[in-house]
Amino acid sequence: MAVYRQCPACGNTDKNVGVQVCNDCHYIFCDTCADKQFDHFPLPFMTTHCPRCRSTNLRGLGVIDPDWHSGW
Repeated sequence: MAVYRQCPACGNTDKNVGVQVCNDCHYIFCDTCADKQFDHFPLPFMTTHCPRCRSTNLRGLGVIDPDWHSGW
């Protein structure tokens, strides 16, 4: 998993926030700027959608950690 210093979409630097990529439009975004919608089937739950194309075909890439460094 990758470590990001900030969200590529919104610039969020909150530690341990997940970063995802949309498999349809390839937009990279964090959980904070994701479009979360309340779905009712089969039971009520929150579903994360891509903020650009609204797809639910997402894949986790890593987390944000502004203090991380590679050690190079």
